[in-house]
Amino acid sequence: MIGKLIKHEFLATSSFLFPAYAGAIIFALLNRWMLVPTDLETGGVFDAALHSLLALLYTVSVFTVLLLTVAQIVRRFYSNVLGVEGYVTHTLPLTLDGLIFGKLIPASAWTLVGLLVIGVSAQIMPPGSGVVEFFPFDLELLFTFFRHEGIILVLSIATGIATLCMTILSIYSALTIGHLMRKGRLLWAILIFMGMGFGLSSLFMTVLTIVSQIGPITHILAEGGTAAETVAFTTVLIGTVLQVIAHYAITRGLLRHRLNLP
Repeated sequence: MIGKLIKHEFLATSSFLFPAYAGAIIFALLNRWMLVPTDLETGGVFDAALHSLLALLYTVSVFTVLLLTVAQIVRRFYSNVLGVEGYVTHTLPLTLDGLIFGKLIPASAWTLVGLLVIGVSAQIMPPGSGVVEFFPFDLELLFTFFRHEGIILVLSIATGIATLCMTILSIYSALTIGHLMRKGRLLWAILIFMGMGFGLSSLFMTVLTIVSQIGPITHILAEGGTAAETVAFTTVLIGTVLQVIAHYAITRGLLRHRLNLP
């Protein structure tokens, strides 16, 4: 059943996200095709205006990709799980864990696709357009994880996956907590999301600072090399996984014991 839910999620969100993703690529291709560096330096008023317009359209399309991806993550969880549709959703032959993962997997996949679209479109833009500088996302960054070998590669990939899941689950937990309020539930969810993000990040950085001061770890980090990278990645991964567990536990616990459908 979870496979059918995941398939339904992909189909339901694709009609919103595909046009936005395609738009970013199309506007990047238009910029690449119609503008070249010499045009930007020697062109007249028309060339400058055309450049500004196409660059603006591309910028808008990129922000649309980001906003629509986040909006769909919020909408699909809030409407299907916490909203009126929740009466139907919670009657599906699924465990609560299956329901959460049925939302988490498509949301994670669309987020990765959105980031990839932004990275690819930024590389398509003509040289000297300033897009790569404005959007500091380079395809090189996307493949940084794969430059490592052995345990570092495994830890890098695991950390990236854990960070993505943590971010989405933090949205779910904030929505679930905010839904307990009588009024202004989405506003409460935004405030809770920001508060939890700041609080957990501060706690995480404090713990990292304390851990780095431990004698043997300090010595390993000072020497550098593979051992230092392994310790650093392992520490970050453990901290991120703990945050994943915390957000998942909050979401699952409230949905099981304090579900408040309208």
